[in-house]
Amino acid sequence: MKVKISPSVIVLSLMFCVLPLHALDELEAETHQSPFLAKKLDIIFIIDNSPNLFDKQKRLALEIDKFINSLKNIDWHIAVTNSDVSGGAHSLNGHFVKYDNGDRFIRKNTDKAPQKLIKALIRENAKNCDPTCPSESEEPLKSLALALGNSKGNAADFFRPDAELSVVFLTDEDEMSTGPLQATKPGHILNAMESYFTNKLLLPYGFIVQNNDGECRKNQGTNSQYSSHIEYLISNAKGLSFSICSNFYDTSLLKASYHMKKQLHSIVLRHEPDVSSISIENDQNLKWHVRGKKIIFTQLDEQQRHLYITYKKTKYIIKPK
Repeated sequence: MKVKISPSVIVLSLMFCVLPLHALDELEAETHQSPFLAKKLDIIFIIDNSPNLFDKQKRLALEIDKFINSLKNIDWHIAVTNSDVSGGAHSLNGHFVKYDNGDRFIRKNTDKAPQKLIKALIRENAKNCDPTCPSESEEPLKSLALALGNSKGNAADFFRPDAELSVVFLTDEDEMSTGPLQATKPGHILNAMESYFTNKLLLPYGFIVQNNDGECRKNQGTNSQYSSHIEYLISNAKGLSFSICSNFYDTSLLKASYHMKKQLHSIVLRHEPDVSSISIENDQNLKWHVRGKKIIFTQLDEQQRHLYITYKKTKYIIKPK
């Protein structure tokens, strides 16, 4: 069916634009628990399960206890999946690794959590897989997209509505190995986050072949590629990337955990605020910036238990261009 657009509609769209109006709005007042107190974080590790990455999987897994210990003030969930969405014998299609007790993720209070995560991160069944091996077309972003889709299904218990989401990638290739046109794009992930969740932060991190790191790509072998799609997602969402070729991952994991904790220092307002109108009581020791409805704090007062905030709502009107 063809849809005809009236010339008057086209003229109006050319003549007017939508602008935010802040004046004359009534003040909103909210009280929030200080984000310095314990926060919730759901973490997904997406592992390239290619046989040639077995040593890298092991390198990551053997440092996981340090990573967990660094999150001691955070209420966390950790799940593991792989980058194989082919539907083959080694494919998880975005579903999480299942443990012996039937659980598909580890909680902070799970008994022997580091040992269980080590077993999940090291894909032993892919090491000596001939003749049935994992797909050679790695799709970590599609795996993430499928996992996000499961947030309303069998992974609903993992994705908590009041928790932020962090994703840690381990791969030495681009999406679909070489990043062709049909590969899942970073924008698809960002759109999925907005579609499935309300004001949930995405905090991405990657042990990857960083763009322009030719030495690492060479060391990883002929099938290695720059992880450009993941690098773009990380850059857009203000995460961190690390070289998969590093001899040790402990420092990088600690940097990631520190960055995660900093980003968790945020609160969500009921309405999108006029940034210039925001007032926080006793804010002498606070530093912060605004993203949508979120106020993200880069400096907090440890003694401050609650934050009293007033602001004006953002209101949009149509203005002539």
